[in-house]
Amino acid sequence: MNADSAYVIGKSHEVCQDYARSGVVDGMAYGIIADGCSSSKDSDVGARLLVLNAERLITTANLSSFPNLRKTVGDIGWNAAGNAIRQVEGLGLESCALDATLLIAVSNGREAALAAFGDGMLILVGPGHTQIDEVEFASGYPCYLSYKMEESRRQQYDLVGGIGRRTRTTWHVGGKTEDSKDMVPHQAAFTLSGPKNGEVFVAAVLSDGVRSFYKRRGDGGSIPIPTDEVLEHLLAFKLPKGRFVQRRMNAFLKQATKMGWEHYDDLSMAAIHLGSR
Repeated sequence: MNADSAYVIGKSHEVCQDYARSGVVDGMAYGIIADGCSSSKDSDVGARLLVLNAERLITTANLSSFPNLRKTVGDIGWNAAGNAIRQVEGLGLESCALDATLLIAVSNGREAALAAFGDGMLILVGPGHTQIDEVEFASGYPCYLSYKMEESRRQQYDLVGGIGRRTRTTWHVGGKTEDSKDMVPHQAAFTLSGPKNGEVFVAAVLSDGVRSFYKRRGDGGSIPIPTDEVLEHLLAFKLPKGRFVQRRMNAFLKQATKMGWEHYDDLSMAAIHLGSR
């Protein structure tokens, strides 16, 4: 079992507001990413605090003994936000510094569990298929953990009507099928889990920067790159050892440059690999 992560700044950003961490400790693998809101002050700091607090909770608790890993990974997000809000206050920052999505993947070697607070993608890769659960918000305003921390901001967010939508798409060998669409209650994490079943298995989380790739036209305009094309490149892990996510992202970005692809948003990814090829 191995875990790795990577993040890169987008063309439109001066400061990278994505962050990622990963590791394996005491038989528990984890990958965590956060994506700070571009319009919120100091959200790059908040994204890092959320990830670091989630990592500390994972590495200091014996998660392998927890009977419900899926529930536990959801609890980690809320507890990480509770710790981070106190740190933000201690630094004299506004609560909007925590306007960031948080996505977590953990595995005890038998099961993988993932959680999304805000938008992003949760991915499970099994033999012959890839399941992708994407959480989006029609209003364009993801439901950040920070809204739960301050009543006035939560009420303001409720007026926007930022209910999330989950779209589950499964790629099978030779084709793609869209299985379901449903609504995700705001202020609740979306969680997902899957068994290893003795097969090669990858659990991954990605920020919405995966949707920001484009190719410039000769007239100065741009053509968006389909997300499934980007994912095919990013998930094409060759050797799941060491820094396998960083290597894959580096190779993909090098290839993207040759193809004339660019990305305007920050991009982060973390993945856990179980099993062997």
